[in-house]
Amino acid sequence: MKLSIVLAAYNGAETICAQLESILAQTRKPDEVLIFDDCSTDDTVETVRRFAAQYDPDGAIRLIQNEKNQGWRANFMLGFRQAAGDVIFCADQDDVWHKDKLEKMTAVLEQHPEVRVLACNIHPFYEEGAQLVQVGSHQTDPYGTHPLEKVALDKMWLEPWRPGCAMCFRQELLPQLEAIWFPACAHDLLLWAVGIAVGGAWILNEELIDQRRHSGNNTPSNAKTRKIRGGLMELYTTLSGKILQNQQQLTLPPENVQMVEQLNRFYAKRGAAIRSGNPLQLAGLLADLKLYPTGKAWLADCLAALR
Repeated sequence: MKLSIVLAAYNGAETICAQLESILAQTRKPDEVLIFDDCSTDDTVETVRRFAAQYDPDGAIRLIQNEKNQGWRANFMLGFRQAAGDVIFCADQDDVWHKDKLEKMTAVLEQHPEVRVLACNIHPFYEEGAQLVQVGSHQTDPYGTHPLEKVALDKMWLEPWRPGCAMCFRQELLPQLEAIWFPACAHDLLLWAVGIAVGGAWILNEELIDQRRHSGNNTPSNAKTRKIRGGLMELYTTLSGKILQNQQQLTLPPENVQMVEQLNRFYAKRGAAIRSGNPLQLAGLLADLKLYPTGKAWLADCLAALR
């Protein structure tokens, strides 16, 4: 297998060298490392050039400078389109990969053709001065008990258990990803949703990344206002709807089609109730309580609808 790494960069001069060092130190080398700089205003471009000139004699690193700022969502998709590898790995500019990440994840893909999207576990930290402080999140929770676990299509479907920096996918899935992607959709949510829908998303239960977290990081599920939470449901409705529109190309299992259809209707109903702020519409969501990702999410919808 040929391996591509797509790294979306923006103002990452302070941290990107540590990430690139960890990538070039891999026990299984990548065939290409594509860095898409999204019009950085700091020294990112020159930092990458100096690093590549000094430490990349094989020329695996290729720096692409966007002519105009794309935003990180579109920047990743731009990178995916230009990747030539059989497997495409996502990378952030401020993490540190364990030296055997590529070797172990690629071994899973080579041994298990049913795996279309694969994520590893992460070790999160954030910097506070010179001190590294470990933090936790939903994306660090255990998933299953086996070394390799298939991710189920359930009510947690659009709540990714792992961040994009932990994911890779087979190049053969790219045409379907292209057909479904839209500008508001993040690459990790897209990979997660499509991978689960086709029955091919798996988690390798081994920490292979030190993920740098920043104070103020929030996931979409933390949305507290009517506008933001209603917008999140619009995102979920659009994404699930586009997957249904492309179900033949994706060859979705019939039982998955039924589940996605049910969730698609739920997201639309939930979004309408939140945006209305109408207590009767919100109360009507209780009939779908079993479809909520958590028991507290309905109450959070009600609180957001009043803000």
